Amino acid sequence: NWCVKVSALALAGVMSLSVLPAQAAEYADLGQDHWAYEEMTRAVELGILQGVGNNQLATALTMSWGQFLALVTRTFASEDYQSALDQGAAWDEAGYLAAASAGILREEDALSVSPEQLGESITREDAAVLQEIQKKYAHPENEALFTDFDQMDEVHQAAVSALADTQVSTGKPDGSFGRTDPIKRCDGTVLLMRTLNVVDRARTGET
Repeated sequence: NWCVKVSALALAGVMSLSVLPAQAAEYADLGQDHWAYEEMTRAVELGILQGVGNNQLATALTMSWGQFLALVTRTFASEDYQSALDQGAAWDEAGYLAAASAGILREEDALSVSPEQLGESITREDAAVLQEIQKKYAHPENEALFTDFDQMDEVHQAAVSALADTQVSTGKPDGSFGRTDPIKRCDGTVLLMRTLNVVDRARTGET
């Protein structure tokens, strides 16, 4: 149930935060004036986010399924992720296996991803489902927030509604959630770090 799920996520989040952070690297494409500087820097320090080489975080590039699953499981299922690596899985496959093992990637959500599709881009609505907070925070009144809400199925509606309710995401300037838009690396990292904040607040009993 949700309480068990969020408790497990909260514990994993606490464990990830308790590790001494690595020195944050200075990346050429992440200046202090970048809108996602704080969240992306924190993700780097926690070992959740890694660069792509050549002193770049590739903030504006599209995030793949493999990249996003790796971020999510490094944050909330780090033992599963490390176990998959230890068994010889590549970094992106390890994210997929860990997400399935931890119950983050569930058959009932019917997300269209397989080990062969980890290099494909992940959409904003699919990334929302993987945040794991929708069961607690989904409220129908959030329908009016996004112009493309009625185009989503119930699984994605619940996830997107939860992100709005917890103020993890306020959608796009045009009034839509941008449900089928590929998510960028900066956007995906911010989404994840804000979710971690929600989980931390749930752990400490805050609203």
